[in-house]
Amino acid sequence: MKMLRLPVLIMLGLGLLAAPVLAADLTALAIVEKANRASYYAGKDGIADITMTITAPDVLTVNPGETLLSSDTGGTKKLYVQGTLLADGTLAGGNIVFGAGAGGRSTWGGIELQDAGPGSVMDSCRVENAADGVVWLGSGGSLTHSVVANNGGGGVLLHALPGSMFDISHNHVYGNGGDGLEVMADSSVSVTVGDHQIRYNGGDGVDYYFFSPWSPAVLDIGDNEILGNGQNGIRLAQGGANTLIHDNDIRENVNGIYFDGETWGARPTIQLNNIQGNHVSGIHLANQAAPVLDNNTIVGNSVNGVYCRSH
Repeated sequence: MKMLRLPVLIMLGLGLLAAPVLAADLTALAIVEKANRASYYAGKDGIADITMTITAPDVLTVNPGETLLSSDTGGTKKLYVQGTLLADGTLAGGNIVFGAGAGGRSTWGGIELQDAGPGSVMDSCRVENAADGVVWLGSGGSLTHSVVANNGGGGVLLHALPGSMFDISHNHVYGNGGDGLEVMADSSVSVTVGDHQIRYNGGDGVDYYFFSPWSPAVLDIGDNEILGNGQNGIRLAQGGANTLIHDNDIRENVNGIYFDGETWGARPTIQLNNIQGNHVSGIHLANQAAPVLDNNTIVGNSVNGVYCRSH
């Protein structure tokens, strides 16, 4: 297994280079994909404009305090991880930044973990100005204490493989063009979504659905501020029987919590939430969705506090 450690001044195959530096001073090292193998070399090749792929079982370690900017301007070049990503900015040196040198939404492709190992960690990172911020299809891992902001599509798209366990918590997800946090899972998956600030995204704050219909996963959505998103604060589709939505502040979205037409027979527990000032309904129930409502504050929503639709 190769351990790839990125130096303070680097470029990742998507053209990631250390910043802040003036354009005239860019003499970054480049890590370049070589002959489509998980073999990389460092060289002074200027700005590399390719997708960097880390294949299993390789491990890519990004050191604390590094700022990595992509030279991509078309929104297609990304950091693509099939092995393990260790990006932990909690140690001495500070947060890790993944962004775009040119600035602006959708300038580079973002980070994609494709069937990544369960040991992948992103802690105290900032991911911004990508097509999608972080796309994670894997068997477990953690994304914590990070900022995912101003990406053209979704902020965090989590597609959890069967039997996996994820910790997605203490993040600030804002200003993305699509959903703030999208979770796709099946009945064997456990996901914690806690202590976030999910604000002003163009789609839903949290969007939750399943690989196969009628398969409720275990999802804990708690202690989040979900504010001002362009669609629903929280949307649940195709199940949700083992979902607990608790202690959230859900305000100024289109609907606070929305069960769509495929949520058949779902009985999640919704308790101790502050649901107010949403533009249509505080809670929208569709078809057979029958959550347990316990000790919520549902006030000041423009049309309905709780709306029930049977067909």
